[in-house]
Amino acid sequence: MTALRALALGLLLLTWAAPASAGPPPIGAWVSARGAALEVSDQATCAFVVPTARAEGECTWHESATGGILIIQYQARTPTGTRPQSLYLDIRWINQTAITVLGELFRRTRW
Repeated sequence: MTALRALALGLLLLTWAAPASAGPPPIGAWVSARGAALEVSDQATCAFVVPTARAEGECTWHESATGGILIIQYQARTPTGTRPQSLYLDIRWINQTAITVLGELFRRTRW
């Protein structure tokens, strides 16, 4: 019994000491309690919408230890036309149906 407990404790410590595995891109539609929305397609297009602004365009995913950085390339409107911009979103996976985006909780609404 003691050896079994020691083995279980050892496995538990290894799990805690091991770095979190990087997550896949958050493909699907996500929404926060305040109405912000994130849509990520498997065709490398994304949209991030907050009540006062929208960024929509091509996107890339850069894995990190706990999720990744989603970069959306979009055209920003200016008084003289448009210009290219990049939006960097820190995404952290909580589970299959929840992520945080810049620290705000988002829930999956569809795949």
